[in-house]
Amino acid sequence: KKGGGAVRIEAPGGAVTVNGAITADGENAVNYSGAGSGGAIYITCGALAGTNGSISATGGDVEDTSDAGGGGGRIAVVYDPAVQSNTPLPSIVFRTHPRKSATGIPIGGIGSLYFPDTQFLGETISLLSGALVIPGFTNWAVNSLTISNTWVGWRSTNRFALTVADDLRIVFTDAARTFARLEISNAVIDVGGDLAITNAVDTRPDRAGLMLFAGATNSPAAEYGTLLNVSRTLDIARYCFLDPYAHPVNGAAVKMVTGNLQLAPNAAINASTMDYDRDWRNVTKGYAEAKGPGAATVTRKGGGYGGVGGGIGGGPTYGSSNAPTQPGSGGRNDTGNAAGGGGLAWIVASSGVARVDGTISANSWGSVGDTPGGSGGGIYIVCRRFFGAGSLTANGGGGTALPDTGGGGGRIAVISVYDYSSLAATSALGGTIEGTNGTVVFMTIPYFGGSTLFVR
Repeated sequence: KKGGGAVRIEAPGGAVTVNGAITADGENAVNYSGAGSGGAIYITCGALAGTNGSISATGGDVEDTSDAGGGGGRIAVVYDPAVQSNTPLPSIVFRTHPRKSATGIPIGGIGSLYFPDTQFLGETISLLSGALVIPGFTNWAVNSLTISNTWVGWRSTNRFALTVADDLRIVFTDAARTFARLEISNAVIDVGGDLAITNAVDTRPDRAGLMLFAGATNSPAAEYGTLLNVSRTLDIARYCFLDPYAHPVNGAAVKMVTGNLQLAPNAAINASTMDYDRDWRNVTKGYAEAKGPGAATVTRKGGGYGGVGGGIGGGPTYGSSNAPTQPGSGGRNDTGNAAGGGGLAWIVASSGVARVDGTISANSWGSVGDTPGGSGGGIYIVCRRFFGAGSLTANGGGGTALPDTGGGGGRIAVISVYDYSSLAATSALGGTIEGTNGTVVFMTIPYFGGSTLFVR
């Protein structure tokens, strides 16, 4: 379907007032088609003003699982910072998100929002939807931060520093809005209080969540590509998610350090590759196809990690069974049609409680048209007390049929002082067609009073 158009407004030195709507939305998908992307809106002015207006370049919607969504467009408002600072902040909604009515379909990603400075940012973000592009914006410190019924993000080639002195909250309370998501890449995020993700209006699992992308590091052995540090509790409520994306070439990981972890039933930490409900662009959360220490060495063979990839030339094992800090590796196919590896869910709550009543997954995929599977990824949890009745899975992707083989299973390790869990499922299975199983380790370490447990 058609993409959104382009709107150009020039009022150099003057005011642009938006009380109505400016739109450049993509066309919706119908009858087994792909939706159009959002278009472009470019405004130059002295100041932007308006009450209850909207500026929109959203991706086209999808209503059937055979369709695919359009990505968000681009909005740029280039005002004069000095003039804007003397103008009341406008109550205008900026939208460059994809639209989505159905579940189980590939969606587009958010578009971009350009502003010359941070005047439109506040401790509650509800009017801005898109990836923020602000010159020189490499760090931000706030007392608290609430992302309310919108999808906003920061994408940075340089390391971005976000410091929240108290709580960071992502809340979905308005059924008329599409998402409540925060997306950050290549960052160090320090939260002095709790980080809570809540969904009060929708039982679909893809609407409210946090998406963390690792930046490339100078060495694959570097400890992390993005760090999330929560002083109190990382609390992921029902029908909410946290998705960590490892770097697809370098393998740098997302590391999550928290006082406590609370993962509710029907909530997910999802490091699995190929999850259409939340993914777009390159859907690999581990190493990409033919990448990683366990990448297959022969075409049409599966990747390895905790288990060997299927067949002669399947990927080898690597890493540690007791401390899996690397993502899974990709299968190989000369046509480029092979699965990437599962990602890495790395959670450290050394002095606290980790309760897993939802799902933590780092699976790969396969079994789709001459496709060898990627290996399963890694799940690594370190805590003092481990509870829960949820599931941990790091399974390799299946091969389609010989000569396309499955990926090896991943690695799961839970290191605790006290293990009170009764998990419903734990597996690091090899993918169908010769993928071998990975490793699963539950280890309890005696607690000697006054000491702190650190495991790497």
